[in-house]
Amino acid sequence: MSFDIKVFQRHLLDAQIAILGDNVHGSQTLMSYGWEIRKRLYGIGIRMLKDMEFSEVSLSDWISPNELSSLNSIARIIKNYLYIEVGNFYMAASHEITAYLFAKKYLKYFPQTKLPLNFFHIGSVYRYSRNTKFPFSYGERKSFLECYSIHDSENSAKDFLSVGCEWNRKIIQKILKLPSIEVERPLITNKPTSRKTICIDSLTPFGATIITGMTYFHDDIFTGLLSVKQKNLITRKNQLMHSVHFGISDNIFFSYLLNAHDEQGFYLLSELAPYQVSIIYDMIIPDYQEVRQKIINFLEKKQIRYEIKGVKRSKIKKAVRRNMLCGIPVTILVCCSKKSGVNIKILTKIQQHYSPSLSFEKIPVLLKKNDDHVYKKFREQERSSIVQCDSVNEADNVVQSGKIAKVFLNNCDKNITDLESKLRGGEILGFKTKNKNIGKDIITGCDTSIIAFISRRI
Repeated sequence: MSFDIKVFQRHLLDAQIAILGDNVHGSQTLMSYGWEIRKRLYGIGIRMLKDMEFSEVSLSDWISPNELSSLNSIARIIKNYLYIEVGNFYMAASHEITAYLFAKKYLKYFPQTKLPLNFFHIGSVYRYSRNTKFPFSYGERKSFLECYSIHDSENSAKDFLSVGCEWNRKIIQKILKLPSIEVERPLITNKPTSRKTICIDSLTPFGATIITGMTYFHDDIFTGLLSVKQKNLITRKNQLMHSVHFGISDNIFFSYLLNAHDEQGFYLLSELAPYQVSIIYDMIIPDYQEVRQKIINFLEKKQIRYEIKGVKRSKIKKAVRRNMLCGIPVTILVCCSKKSGVNIKILTKIQQHYSPSLSFEKIPVLLKKNDDHVYKKFREQERSSIVQCDSVNEADNVVQSGKIAKVFLNNCDKNITDLESKLRGGEILGFKTKNKNIGKDIITGCDTSIIAFISRRI
C-alpha cells in the first residue's frame, strides 16, 4: 500500500503529536503527546551519554560582535555557516559554532581540565526551507542532540570516532532498530568542515532516505578557526585541540513515526510510548475501585507506565479507537455485565481484538510482543528496500522505484562521478568497506570488496 501523506498528517493531528505546515511550509509544532514521545526518544541517547561521563550544558545562540571574524572565516569554507544580525545582537546560524566557542572559554577558565572534554546539549540549526515531500521542518528551527569530544591530539580524536559511531548505532540500529544503513560519506561529497563523516540513513516511505545519525571527525578545522587551545603542562605552550562531533536530530523522531505508521495509526515501542498501558473503565461501575487498585498495584510493581480514563459507556469504543491511533501498546477495558459483574478485557495494538480470558498479569508479555511486532515490521521494510544490483541500468531502475541500490564500487572520485552521471536523480549515500564478499566494480569491472549504497536522499 502506498504511503498517504494526508492520512499521516491527519493521524498526527488526531493523536495530538504535531501540527504541520503552520507559519512556514514544512514546519511542525509539537503537541503534548508528540513532545513526550520525542522526550523519551532523546532520553535514550542522554542516558547513554551520562553513562559515558558526558556533561550536559545549555548554550546560547547569541554570539558577540568580536567573534564575527571567526564566523566569516568559516563562512568562506562552507556557505551556510553564517550569522544572523538582529539589532545589536548576532546569532550563530550553525549549531556547531556556539559549542566550540563554549569549549574555548571553558578551557581558558579551567586550564587544568582533564581531556577529553566531553559535553552535549540540545542545539538548533536555522535553514532556508528546501522542503520536498518530507513533511517536517527543513526551514525554521530544528533541534539536535549534539555531542562534542575535545582532544589534545589528532590520534586521540580519531580513535574516539568509533565511540560516536557506536552511540548512534546503538540508538538507531540496536534499540529502535529503524530500517537503515550505515555508510562512510564519499570524500567528494563530504562537508568541507569534516575530515571524515559516518552517516546512518534511515529509510522512509517516500522512496528516499534521510540522515538520522551522524558522526564527524572534525580534527582541527573548527578548533583552528576559533582558536580552541589548552596549555600543555610539559611544554608550557598553548596547543590546538582536535575534535569529534556526533549526534541525532529531530529526523530520528519523525523517521520513526513515518516507519511506524499505517492506516490505523502509529505503532510505538513500549520504551517510547508515553503510556504503555491505558486503563479505560465504565464510569457507571459501582465497585470499580477494588479492581482498579489491583491492576494499579501490579503495574507499579512492574514499573509499567499507565493512564486511567473513566468514560461513559457510549464513548468507550471511541476511547479504544483513539488508543489504537496513538499507538498505546495495551488497553485494559474494565466493564460491567449483569451476569458476571465487573470484567477485565485486554486489547492490544497488534491483535486488534478483545481477549476476555487474558489476565492482566500477562501485560509484560504483551509489551514484548508489541515490540517484537514493530521490530519485525522494520526488518521487513529494510530487507525489501535494499536491492543488490550488478549493472548501472539495474541500479538506476531500483532507485527510480524508490528503493536503495547496493553495488560493488571502489571509493574514488572518478567512479563516483561516472556512476552518478548515469543515474536519473540518485546519489551515492556512501560506502561500506568492511565486507568479506568480493564482487565486480559496477563501473570498471575489477574485483573489489567495497560496497556503495545509492538512493535519493531527502
